[in-house]
Amino acid sequence: MKIRAIVRWAAITALLAAGVVGPMRHAAADWPMFRHDAAHTGQAETAGPVNPQVRWCTPLGSSVDSSPAVVASRVYVGTADGDICAVDAETGRVLWRYTTASAVVSSPAVAAGRVFVGSVDRFFYAVSADSGQLLWRYRTGKPIVGSPTVVGQRVLFGSIDGSFAALDSGDGTVLWRFEEREAITVSAAVAGDTVVYGDRSGQIYARDLSDGRLQWSVELVGHIVASPAISGEVVVVPVMSHTQLVPPKTDYLVALDISSGQVLWRKQAQASVMTSPAVADGVAYFATIEGYLSETKLRAVRVSDGQQIWERPVGGVVDSSPVIAGEVVYWGVHDGQLYCVDKDSGTIRARMPLASKIYSSPTVVEGRIYIGANDGNLYCLE
Repeated sequence: MKIRAIVRWAAITALLAAGVVGPMRHAAADWPMFRHDAAHTGQAETAGPVNPQVRWCTPLGSSVDSSPAVVASRVYVGTADGDICAVDAETGRVLWRYTTASAVVSSPAVAAGRVFVGSVDRFFYAVSADSGQLLWRYRTGKPIVGSPTVVGQRVLFGSIDGSFAALDSGDGTVLWRFEEREAITVSAAVAGDTVVYGDRSGQIYARDLSDGRLQWSVELVGHIVASPAISGEVVVVPVMSHTQLVPPKTDYLVALDISSGQVLWRKQAQASVMTSPAVADGVAYFATIEGYLSETKLRAVRVSDGQQIWERPVGGVVDSSPVIAGEVVYWGVHDGQLYCVDKDSGTIRARMPLASKIYSSPTVVEGRIYIGANDGNLYCLE
């Protein structure tokens, strides 16, 4: 199956595929995992460029749909060719590659000198961050397209086979594992001892970090194909409608109390949210897809009550999750452009054309943006 079908399967059609980090220590400007931190806030430690220009562009082969991690001046990312790549953040020089047997659309997590990532080949990998040498791998029943979350000595991830596991990050030992209702294509968000994730059936699970004990679960109407974000005591959950051709009026964004799973508010329309929201300063940023023509709007709402702050139509489906850096929110869009949006007003400050499509989510570190595109390139913008 070609990578484009896999990505659409996991993140768009969902027909079967696409809070604080624990005791790990990273430099303030590092971006060690998908959505930056275990709570999946999508918020950078530093501001990014308002009018980005290409600093370097490195061809990695086939489409780069994985979202980069940046740690200690190295960028780690996966490719549709099945490679896990390490690239020098300053120069764009490829430092090493480790090749899996199928596409890597999962986004790497980096901790304690190890790079963790899943592959469509049904293996979860741990390789050396310095050399790319294989340290261990773990087999699942079906592809892994969701991104891992690392908290302390635990690395957490799900598979399209419906399993969700916590492994020891040192040697890959299974600490706990559960079979959920349907395919899991999302990354888990973690705050304190609570791990939150969803599956394609619309079920949201909150499990205990230490032993996997179920704290609560909530069934929503629709598919969960993108990762939740945690803002204080609120879990913001994106929901995809059962159909996009003539979508019913449904809950497309739901806020849950992290302690109990109680629904705090719902946003309802003939719309879907198929990428992960970003949260900062009491505001959630996300994109909705509406109707047969896939009308797309970028939106901002208050986390406290769901009140809309602004919306902005854009010219293409959004597969890329937003990132907040300073006063700007960055989005990759299917028209092949990176949008730089004012986080307070929704005004589009700049658009940077990169390729024909962007699936990768941007990463912002020390004033630079790192993002992949379907032309097979990894970009550094400043």
